[in-house]
Amino acid sequence: MGIAGYYRRFIQGFSTIAAPLTGLARKSANIKKEWTPECTTAMEHLKRLLTKAPVLLAPDPAKPFTLTTDASDIALGAVLGQDGHPVAYLSQKLKPAETRYTTHEKELLAIVTALKEWRHFLLGQPFTVYTDHHALRYIHTQPMLTHRQARWMEAIAPFDMDIKYIPGKTNKVADGLSRPTNDEVTLLSETVSKLTQLIKNRYQKNSPLLQFLQYCQDPDSNAADPMKRMARCFTFKNGLIY
Repeated sequence: MGIAGYYRRFIQGFSTIAAPLTGLARKSANIKKEWTPECTTAMEHLKRLLTKAPVLLAPDPAKPFTLTTDASDIALGAVLGQDGHPVAYLSQKLKPAETRYTTHEKELLAIVTALKEWRHFLLGQPFTVYTDHHALRYIHTQPMLTHRQARWMEAIAPFDMDIKYIPGKTNKVADGLSRPTNDEVTLLSETVSKLTQLIKNRYQKNSPLLQFLQYCQDPDSNAADPMKRMARCFTFKNGLIY
């Protein structure tokens, strides 16, 4: 409910849609016993609304981006936004070794992971990063860095970002994405896998795009064809064009 409630101003009839779930937000609620089919319907409806317009919008390169991140003991969460709207969500389960990182390193890892995920949106323009871990504001002037932190600092050096602190209670979206249940992590992985396969299938049905894909796999720097030269600006990885 945290993520949906944060963007409720973009959801028409939010109170009515979320009504079956509202009572479960009280501290004394026993969710397992009180959960009903109506709750499931409401939750699925809200999930669909959060992943399409007018909540989720297409990015506009002419407008500044914001990046909000958070980390928990089990996962990382991030939201790429513009004008108060989300552009993309990120939720990634921590590897066993990463769960043993310090809180400081987990929060920094959330930023590093988000920058790698949305590099094509953020590189080359100034943007703001919001985190509820106050110490990250001074990461650029931190006198002592571990080898891991130094490696991460090298990765984020090309980005023109301003890191700002926000209280944890206001960081609801990234916080929610960093604390998924096991079922949600599985569902997210399956969704990404299906979407990736769908994109690959579309490549095969689009002749011009298929030709461009071949150029990306073997770009020719001396080619006279503009499309071949353009292919040098893209990367072909795991069957996808980036």
